[in-house]
Amino acid sequence: MNKKLEKISKELKTEVVKHHNYLFNNDIFIYFLLGITILYVLIVRIHLLSFPLERDEGEYAYMGKLILEGHPPYTLAYNMKLPGTYYMYAIMMGIFGKSIVGIHLGLTFINLFSIILVFLISKNFVSKIGAVISSASFGILGTSSHLLGQAAHATHFVIFFALIGIYVLLLMYKSEKNRLLKYFISGFLFSLSFICKQ
Repeated sequence: MNKKLEKISKELKTEVVKHHNYLFNNDIFIYFLLGITILYVLIVRIHLLSFPLERDEGEYAYMGKLILEGHPPYTLAYNMKLPGTYYMYAIMMGIFGKSIVGIHLGLTFINLFSIILVFLISKNFVSKIGAVISSASFGILGTSSHLLGQAAHATHFVIFFALIGIYVLLLMYKSEKNRLLKYFISGFLFSLSFICKQ
């Protein structure tokens, strides 16, 4: 009786492992999970589009508005911060409109691209399911009100440019072609990341 139970248990474990390996090594399943993550974050971000501007957002929006009106940074208003975030606000308001919804719509796209970049970078170091978990964790934490994720703070832009810089560096390690150009682009993106945060 015990031998029979052991045999059934072994067969069951083998089947579970087979299904586990099939699912977690199946690209369709992996990209389905990534799609669910992106859809979840998109739904949350859509609900936060009209959320009132948080303390720093008002400053960034005003500086971005002045830039769009043709005033260089630090002429009519100034702060100790570097101008990267002001220019990002100017770009977002130029594309999506000078409104709370426009600013948060720009943040939504930045956040979604960042989630995809986390996935693309992570899958070079962990399994594809691990990369999905990384990007899902990043996306969910990025919308948390405890971390002020609902606001278009400088941190979102710092992360966005840093992730692109890291991804370009990874491309350089995969292929030696245009190595100096990739170094330059990566360094340029890291410098954009730097000027988005004081």
